[in-house]
Amino acid sequence: MGRWRPPAEKSSPYITKEGYERLNGELKEILSKVVYGIRRHSCLTDPVLVHRP
Repeated sequence: MGRWRPPAEKSSPYITKEGYERLNGELKEILSKVVYGIRRHSCLTDPVLVHRP
């Protein structure tokens, strides 16, 4: 556990265009990984798609 630090000074609640674009890019990347995982899992568990002899 880190050492105690006093609270930071209040900052404005606004986000810059660059900050928005960076966060939006991270969100899109995370969502694409989640969607890929869901699609992959559904393909592996769907009885219609899974070939079982």
